[in-house]
Amino acid sequence: MITSKAVSYFRSGIPFRASLSCLITAAILTACGGGGSAAPATTSPGTTGGSTGNTTGTSGTGSIALLAGNVGGPGIVDGTGTNARFSGLNGITLDASGTLYVGDDKRVRKITPAGVVTSFAGGEFGYAEGSGSSVKFFKAQHMATDAAGNIYVLDPYACVVRKLTPAAVSSTLAGSLCSAAMADGQGSAASFSTLSGMTIDSAGNLYIADEHTIRKLTPAGMVTTIAGKPGVSAADDGQGSNARFFWPSGLATDNAGNVYIADSYNHSIRKMTPAGAVTTIAGRAGETGSVDGTVAVSRFNTPRAVSVDTAGNIYVADTFNSVIRKITQAGMVSTVAGSSGQVGIDDGTGAAARFAQPMAIVGDSAGNLYVADAGNFNVRKINAAGVVTTLAGAINIRYALDGVGATAGFYQTGNLAADINGNLYLNDFMSGKHIVRKVTPEGVVSTIAGVAANFDQIGGLATDVNGNVYVADTVGTIRQINPAGVITPVAGVEWKFGLVDGKGSEARFRSPNGIVNMGNGDMLVADMVNQAIRKVTVAGQVSTYASIPLTQAASFKPFGEGRGTPYISNGMAMDSSGNLYVADGGSNVIFKISSTGVSSVFAGVEFQPGSADGTGTAARFNRPQGMTIDTKGNLYVADTDNNTVRKITPAGVVTTLIGTPGQEGFTVGPLPGVLSKPQSVVFSNDALYITTYQGVVVARNF
Repeated sequence: MITSKAVSYFRSGIPFRASLSCLITAAILTACGGGGSAAPATTSPGTTGGSTGNTTGTSGTGSIALLAGNVGGPGIVDGTGTNARFSGLNGITLDASGTLYVGDDKRVRKITPAGVVTSFAGGEFGYAEGSGSSVKFFKAQHMATDAAGNIYVLDPYACVVRKLTPAAVSSTLAGSLCSAAMADGQGSAASFSTLSGMTIDSAGNLYIADEHTIRKLTPAGMVTTIAGKPGVSAADDGQGSNARFFWPSGLATDNAGNVYIADSYNHSIRKMTPAGAVTTIAGRAGETGSVDGTVAVSRFNTPRAVSVDTAGNIYVADTFNSVIRKITQAGMVSTVAGSSGQVGIDDGTGAAARFAQPMAIVGDSAGNLYVADAGNFNVRKINAAGVVTTLAGAINIRYALDGVGATAGFYQTGNLAADINGNLYLNDFMSGKHIVRKVTPEGVVSTIAGVAANFDQIGGLATDVNGNVYVADTVGTIRQINPAGVITPVAGVEWKFGLVDGKGSEARFRSPNGIVNMGNGDMLVADMVNQAIRKVTVAGQVSTYASIPLTQAASFKPFGEGRGTPYISNGMAMDSSGNLYVADGGSNVIFKISSTGVSSVFAGVEFQPGSADGTGTAARFNRPQGMTIDTKGNLYVADTDNNTVRKITPAGVVTTLIGTPGQEGFTVGPLPGVLSKPQSVVFSNDALYITTYQGVVVARNF
């Protein structure tokens, strides 16, 4: 299991090795707060008021609106400027006409000088050649363009180098589907390990960062290793195989054929001559920081990309400092845009601008720089005077900020629960910690816990009739937050795992995730690794309620390489007859546990993902997570990877209520609308409240 202690490593965007997924056990849940009781009717800002009943989303009467946060964030939306949306930026290149191409998750997107964004190639997960939308990428990242307008793309999870013509026709130049070892050779006879950066010289040779080495791919398709040693990380300067790197990533070439390397985990900038001699030109291995001045004193923090202008100045995307740095030919380092350690999305000049972990950078002949600002899901432009503007993508992400409605901000929302007064509670993943936020029916957002307290990974939230919030923390504890914000332990001990019944600290869990109130104040908890449902009484007595094959695990996408969700879970809901329903995102089914403890599959088919409406096993889901239940016994499921909310009647009939499969973003107005990775849902006040990536939305009259 990969615990939260590994999250910071994954968020760097540099994988251990190329692979299709990294597994992490974690958490998202929604509970029917207070045993599913409905709150008094109120009207939220921007909504249409209370509902008159529950039907399907095809009635045309329902609508969806923003309650709090923003509708920016990730998505796949073509459009102009800030109307466009990106999903997972990593890689940017520029052709001779000034058109940008960016690697965006499974697609290559095109951005004109006027900021018009269109999808150029790709769209579906996989590995297939073709043209336009028929091309499949596991992940389109790290790009370069030649004089003829061909675009070269690294597909690191396939371990291949691919080529797109100006007509978007794809082919594989070198490599084959990932093998156990790196090998030089011609075309498909060559093999790659962990592709993480690329540049091209004037002769059409590609230079590729691969694990701890720099590889060369000639126009004839021959791959050779020209510097570094596979499997060996260090910071040694030297000739060819005597040089050492530690996860080199972004590369750039100058007019003389020198290659500049962002040596990410050495926190330094390296130079390789055409003869293969490697030297360190700025930063110092093993020392992070943000220090301007001479190259000898300069410090960086995990730089991910470099670009070189016609005068030989080097520009660095200093990723974990969230700034853009400049290294002159005279050996001076300065910060040209952003303020070190200050993450944000502000446009402005120089230090007044803000970035969020910029991942790629390219410059044009006029002295403009273009930055793939991965954490903000947009593309920024820095002109020669240092003025930063947003060229394309959302600009209204505000991070964890208390406020009202759209003035509030969330970093990455997760679980959702409601109390009997209609207040919502959710966890927000911010700066490496989980905090608990409160949203009133009027959209007022406040932070109630987690800033000082240490929640490791919040797997689920539930409430009781007294206004207490219960938190399932995946490191093995159940805790209570009372209305005054005081946190007390209920059961389990942090970082002490097992399957032990008992009272309070005597009990042991192994990754408790989903949590639901049984209606009498007792809680049921999805104990993931133990594949059990545990019961926790008001007095803290823990017993094993039922066994169930919980298989929840998800692909954790490194930050900047397609956003990741650092917590996922089983949503749970209980009906008035005592039947428990569990959404298992790992097996893509909804389980039912009867009041007598008998477990069965209620909807979907185990390990068969899809998006199909139907009854029982005729339906298909794709990573169902949060779940809630209304007063009529209808279930609502956040079907995360389908970007939808599904409705399941008591008879097991599944329909798609909110969102459009295959589309990602957010639109207000009539249902079904468009959602972006819904994580959790809760039924309260005759409405459905849904956490999306950085906001809470509400659906009414459905």
